[in-house]
Amino acid sequence: MKDRPTVAIWIFRGAFVMVIGALIYGYVANELQREGINDVKAAIVDMDSLKDENIVSVLGIADSVDNVVIFARALNDTLVSLESEIGPIPPDVESALALVLSDFSSATTSIRDGVDSLDSIPISDVVDVIEDVEMYRYYGMLGLMLFITLPFTFLFLAHIFNCRRVIWNITWIGILCSTLAWLLSALETSACVVLSDVCIEPSELILDQAESIDPAVFNYTEFYVVCENITNPLDGQLDTARDVVNDTQAQITDIEVYVASIEGSISDPADFALLEAQLANITTETDNIVDTVEFLLDTLFLCNRIHNNYIGAVDGVCNSLLPGLFGLVTVQTCVAILTWVAMYCAIKMYQYLLDQHKLKKLDESPGPVCNPYPSYPPKETPKEEP
Repeated sequence: MKDRPTVAIWIFRGAFVMVIGALIYGYVANELQREGINDVKAAIVDMDSLKDENIVSVLGIADSVDNVVIFARALNDTLVSLESEIGPIPPDVESALALVLSDFSSATTSIRDGVDSLDSIPISDVVDVIEDVEMYRYYGMLGLMLFITLPFTFLFLAHIFNCRRVIWNITWIGILCSTLAWLLSALETSACVVLSDVCIEPSELILDQAESIDPAVFNYTEFYVVCENITNPLDGQLDTARDVVNDTQAQITDIEVYVASIEGSISDPADFALLEAQLANITTETDNIVDTVEFLLDTLFLCNRIHNNYIGAVDGVCNSLLPGLFGLVTVQTCVAILTWVAMYCAIKMYQYLLDQHKLKKLDESPGPVCNPYPSYPPKETPKEEP
């Protein structure tokens, strides 16, 4: 008779405790990884929010430019309707009105085209993909960690109930789980190497990826990643609005002088008041455009706000996501090694129980029931004939 495998049993108990500790550490590492991913997602959401704010602001300027066109046309129509009283509109005033209409119309087209180009950047789609992938990754990783510990669960039950079939199946289950754990460790180790490279030069890698997507994506990403000495991609639209106001200021002044000079020629004061109101609308809108452009350049269009979020995202990757991933690699590697320890203990326990005829086997009927292993009578020793 073989002695009870006390050493193997105690080895298994120690390994079982270590696996429980590994599962707890794996849960913490998985949470740490989730925290890092959430930091990245928050930074992308802030970037998308600021992009939308920039677009809304520039579209507001485009509306003001459109209003100048509308008011200039209305002023021109009013002057034409009063030609019977004031005479033909002087060529220089006609030319000034035509230039205002032409330049402001071109400006609003250019501004809206630039906004459409920036609005096409699919930042919100990236957030949706991250949310979906993270949900499956988080719960999938928890499920995989539980799955690779099945040999220890089965051996624990076999140790309590002495089920032969459970002990016998631990071998192939252990091989399957340890192989899966090694594969996961290999894949995640590769991911750790990639993330380590990202943490060394994060800006360069991000800009390379952005450039491969689209030039507009690259320009917008460069502004918030590099920040220093990089202009906002929408600065061109602001410059267009400001330039058109500056370039047509002389023409608007000529129109103002002309309107003031024809006051005595208009019989109805209401008509002159209408001309003054239309001209005032033009000057108000142009002043509003200049003031808004200066305000945006000094506040909303600065990169500092989102650049700080970018730094937070890099911290999330390097201080949460990477350590969490490395923790999962450590857990899976340890469980894979301990699985072979569990298989060794299972073999020792199986040999002992088999020798002692104390094995139990699963009943053929449904249900996890272990019935006593049938005992056999001892073989009779043949008697020697005299």
